[in-house]
Parts: sequence; structure tokens; C-alpha cells
Amino acid sequence: MKCGFNNLLFFLIILSTLNCGHNDTTLIKINSHTVPVSRFYQIVPAEDLSLFTSIELEKRVTVFAHDELMLFDAHKIKLHKDQSITEQMESFKWNSLIEAYLQKTIVDSLIPENALLHAYANLSPRFRDAHPYSKYRARLFELALAENKDALQNALYNLMERTAIKYSVAVNDSALTYFSKLYNDNFRGLYAQNVPDISPNLVLKGINDDRVIVKTKYRAYSKSWLQEEIRGRRIEIPYGIINPDIFRNIFKTLIVEDIFYQLAYKMNLDKSPLFINKVENYQRSLLLSRYKSKKIYDYISANEDSLIEYYHRHKDTRYLSPSKSEICEIFIKDSLRAVEILNLARNSNNFSGLAKKYTERFRDQKRPGYLGFITAEQYGGIGKIAQNLRAGEMYKQLIPSGDGFSIIKSFSFIPPEPKDFESVKSTVAQNFSDERYTMVRDSLVTALKEKYRLKIYFDNLVVK
Repeated sequence: MKCGFNNLLFFLIILSTLNCGHNDTTLIKINSHTVPVSRFYQIVPAEDLSLFTSIELEKRVTVFAHDELMLFDAHKIKLHKDQSITEQMESFKWNSLIEAYLQKTIVDSLIPENALLHAYANLSPRFRDAHPYSKYRARLFELALAENKDALQNALYNLMERTAIKYSVAVNDSALTYFSKLYNDNFRGLYAQNVPDISPNLVLKGINDDRVIVKTKYRAYSKSWLQEEIRGRRIEIPYGIINPDIFRNIFKTLIVEDIFYQLAYKMNLDKSPLFINKVENYQRSLLLSRYKSKKIYDYISANEDSLIEYYHRHKDTRYLSPSKSEICEIFIKDSLRAVEILNLARNSNNFSGLAKKYTERFRDQKRPGYLGFITAEQYGGIGKIAQNLRAGEMYKQLIPSGDGFSIIKSFSFIPPEPKDFESVKSTVAQNFSDERYTMVRDSLVTALKEKYRLKIYFDNLVVK
């Protein structure tokens, strides 16, 4: 049996970085609902507040407050009871409890806190002065996970095998073989009918046999149980034909995870502050994302006509090709020699002839010193200066360039021109969406402030 070890690693890294223990004074009040300072510290740690100017910090808190306002309204309109959200939350809680159980039973023994402290103590004093343990612990934990990856994987595999034995996980081989045959026959039938999006759940729906496939000491497991697990927990199983051994592994892994989940409840891991905090944060993120989709993003989609109209309104300012200047250069390494050539060039009508005779780079090309049409981004300072020269104008000063000096003259100039719509369509769409998003969001926030009482207690943030 194998488990999603990469997901476990990710969870543990996040778990180790959750910000706890701050004084929970009120930062935001919406009607009688309060939002503690600690919730903001999860976004901007208290230690980092001093890095912001007062204006920057006020802006960050205000944006945070507006998100909280949207979350408050999301609960008021009962968006948290939406079926898709409740299903995602149940799946998240399930997986998080399993991960919490594995943290308790495996990781804590292989990576104890004193091991992290010891690793920190071995760092140089100068590094420790710049990186306090509280802020560097997450990185130490991440490194320990990578270093102990094989040991963690083996411990996880052994735990799953011991659990399967302890709870007498027994597979009915004949029922499993028959179930696999029905599954594959049904898949072949759907595939032959050119049914689009043949999901495992769709294949399982066509199986009427619901005999027991696996048993433990306490319950039996059949097709209907597997189907519910796939639907509720969004379990992914391979697409296409599946042999009995793969189904055996799927059943046993899910059943052992189910046992882990029950054991986590018995250990009251669902009541730990860390777990509760993690679930709350996920729900907030999920709700805010869904709320913005309904209240903002659904209103900012644009059709082709809207984008074309937006393009024409801004094409002369936003969607321009860069200006180009046709430049000839005389490059001289020696500074005194460069001044002499500059004076010659000021009094000459044959700049190309001087370039052919004196330039010390690009001598081998057909037109020595000829740089062609260049933009402001080319040739360092030369490109920027060149865009300010009129056609036929020479720059009257030396330009430091690499290991020498440049003298340049513009032969012609191509001003910026609007790019065609198709070449900038994706940029136009992004600009349009960003502009519409800001407008719709600000309008929404204004309406919510009229609907609810919002107060921000900036003074409760402790800037160290």
C-alpha cells in the first residue's frame, strides 16, 4: 500500500509555519463579529510589521478588512452551506485528520523538536543572529523532512501494513476478480459508445453487483462504499482498464486511511488548536474565493466586442510598439582619443566616413559602426539616448559604453505605433479584467460598508 507522501510533506511544512500564540485583541469589528489580531498575523507576522511604512501597513490591514467584510457577507447569505463547499470541507477535514494522525504517530518520533533545536545550534552565530529560531524553524523542518524522506516512507508503509493486520483487513479474491471484470467490461462498453469524460464514478454506476469485496473486524466494504469514497473524498483512481491487483491496493489503502481517520478522532486530534486553525483557514480561503467568483468575477467577463472597444480606447497609450532610432556609432576605447574623434564628428558632415575610419568595433561589417534600428532596451545607455535624437542629429557627448566610449548619430527615427489587436489580445483581456475587477470590487466593498458596520482598530497592532 502507498499513501500520498508528497501531500503529507506539504501539509507538514504548512503545519509547522502556522502562527500561534499571539495576543488575540480585536483588530476588526463587523457589527458584533470580531476578528482577532492573530488572524492578520497569519498573513503578516508580527515580527515583520516594522518592515512596512505606516501607509503600507494601513493599506495591508484595509485590504484584509475588506476580505473579512466579504467573508462576513458570505456567511450571511449562507454560502458556507452550499453543497459543493460542504463536500470540499468534509474532504479536507478527512484528509487533514489523517495527516494529523500520521504527524503524531510517525513524524514526531522521527523528527523531534530537540533535533531541530540541535540543527539550529550548529548554524553560525552570525546566521542565528539574523534568523531567529521561531522564523527559521519551518526551513529546518523542511530540510529534516527531505533528509528523512526514505525513513518516513518506510515508517508509513510499515504502519499501514501493521494496521491492516491488526484490523484483519481481508480481501475476497473471487469477489475482487469479478468486480474488476465488471468494471473493465463496463469501461469498454462506454468507450465503444464514444462516451465523453468516462470517469471512474461513471463506470462504477453501471455495476449492479454490490457483494462484499473486503472485510475487517468491524465492517464490510463493497462497490457502493468505494463509489462514495471516490465521490465524497475526490479520490483519483487510474483511467481505463484496471487489473485486480490495482483494485486490491486501492481498497486496502482507503480502508487503512479510514481506520487512521477513526483513530485520529479517538485521540481527539480534531479538537487540537492547530487542526481547528487549519480547517478554519481553509474554509475562509474557500469561501472568499467562491464569494469573489459570484460577486466579482462573474461580472467582469468580456466578449470580443468589449475587448476591441477597450483596445481602441487605449491603443495610442498602452499598446504601442517601441520607438526605433537608426544609429551609427563610433566606438573608441581610449578616453583622450575619444574626445578628439568627438570634436571631429561635431564638425563633419560625413559621420559614416568617420565611423568607417575610426570605430573600434563592428569594423568588419559592410557598414562599420552601423547599429541599425535599435530600441531603448538595446545597447544599454545608447538605446535610451538614441530615442531622444531627431533624424540627422548627433549626440554631442561621449557615452560610456563597455570598456570604452561611444559617439552616436541618428539617421532616421520610427515613432511608436499601435500594435494590431490580435497581437496584444491577451494583454488587453488581462488589463480589461484587472480594471473591471478593481471597479466591481470597490463598488461591492462600498455597498457592504453601507450594509454592515465596519471598524478597524489599527492601534491594536504591535509594531516591534
